[in-house]
Amino acid sequence: MKTNGFIAIVLSLILIAAVFSACEFKNPLKIPETTEESTTQTTTLPPDFDSWNKSYSDYLLTLIDGAPNLAGYGYEIEECIFDLIDLDANNVPELLISEGDKDASKVDIYNYDGYQTRYAGSAGAGGKISYVPNAGILYSFEESNGQQTHTVYTYDGQAVKQKWQGVILETPSADNEEETVTQYFITGTEEPVSSGDYTREYAANVPAETQVFGREGFELNKENALALVSETGGEGVTGEDQSSTAAYVAQAIPEGEAALAYKTVLLDKILNEATADMQFDFRNIDSDDIPELLISRGKSEYSGVEVYGFDGEKAVLLCTSGSFGKTACGDGNGIVAGSFKTEENESCVVYKIDSAKCETVWKGEIITGEDGETEYYSNDENVSAQEYEAEYNEYFSEDTVTPTAETAYPLTEETINAVLA
Repeated sequence: MKTNGFIAIVLSLILIAAVFSACEFKNPLKIPETTEESTTQTTTLPPDFDSWNKSYSDYLLTLIDGAPNLAGYGYEIEECIFDLIDLDANNVPELLISEGDKDASKVDIYNYDGYQTRYAGSAGAGGKISYVPNAGILYSFEESNGQQTHTVYTYDGQAVKQKWQGVILETPSADNEEETVTQYFITGTEEPVSSGDYTREYAANVPAETQVFGREGFELNKENALALVSETGGEGVTGEDQSSTAAYVAQAIPEGEAALAYKTVLLDKILNEATADMQFDFRNIDSDDIPELLISRGKSEYSGVEVYGFDGEKAVLLCTSGSFGKTACGDGNGIVAGSFKTEENESCVVYKIDSAKCETVWKGEIITGEDGETEYYSNDENVSAQEYEAEYNEYFSEDTVTPTAETAYPLTEETINAVLA
């Protein structure tokens, strides 16, 4: 009986072993915690979240060498910029790369998972991209052919997802082609909604304060990629040559009390006198490091421009320059030069701005009489054509920058809030 019992036990164990061998057990992967005393060997290394800069640097270098990005397409490297922004407040910045022009393009977002650089998704498609740091929110604004598109994205540390989209569409009226009909659409609806519903949805979803991506970004080149792992810990990254280029003049953004003062002026313009063609921009005209605010009454370079400065307490209107003529701004020399043209005559006024103060430094006039004779005046004195031309070229030269539609922002509340977050 004991022998039979022993045989039964053995047979039972064999049967159990056979059952276990026929089943596939998948245990969750666990990364072992290692200590100095541990001698356990493992082929799975713990994540190294301090090496994000090396991972991003290596990835950027592959892109510069012509490799496709992790989204599956190639970049026009010379048109791209990148930046490092902590979107989700985990102390590991995300890598953002523009597909093209930094002021109007799609932006790809990458993260570092402790092992490698990963593609997390994209935001925008041909408009300005802004974001809320540490909150996982991105926002894009696009405008084309009478359509405005506002899109809000969320980022959870893993992937970018579209949260909300609103569209304002202007189409010709069926009854009168000279008039337009405005319709409002929001995510989840096929039919237009009322302007009131749209406004409430917009206020509930679009962040009031954002930072614009690209304005402080870095050129995608080898020097900047390598600087991420330089001895400066990334501080060696440099953007465009910002010493004297016209592009940088247009990129200056005021901060602090100056930004608030300018924002008040711009919002007041919208309430009282804004037109569809009005634009605004900021430029370092004088040398006090506080950018001046320029408000253009039209999209072309032949529009009147109001120039505001900040006196430490409020925004001050310094001058109104140009009207159906060009306005040119100097880079750090304080010069604003504007012209006014008619069919027969041309008048020019040049202002000198210095720390929210303005004075007229030159006036020029070209007057064509009924007899067809042309006379030239400099500061009310009759001068030769050559003398006038020399004075004119001193102020309207290649060293000055004319505000144009390429660099200015449309005067809308959304843009004001995005630029002056």
